[in-house]
Amino acid sequence: MSDLERIAVLETKVDNLEANHKEMLQLMHDIKDEMTRYKGFLGGIAFLVSCLGIALTLFKDWIVKHIFA
Repeated sequence: MSDLERIAVLETKVDNLEANHKEMLQLMHDIKDEMTRYKGFLGGIAFLVSCLGIALTLFKDWIVKHIFA
């Protein structure tokens, strides 16, 4: 194999690696976006549950007196 053929083969391999690298970066970016969306959703759920717990704690006596009496 001549030097030019070797260089051509190496250039092809580098081009393939660059394409794979770009594809993997895009997939990682997509995964990061998904995780960010789910973290926001779970953070909102945790906030709502905390608010509900605080409200039940603050108004426990009123709730027991008016609903269960």
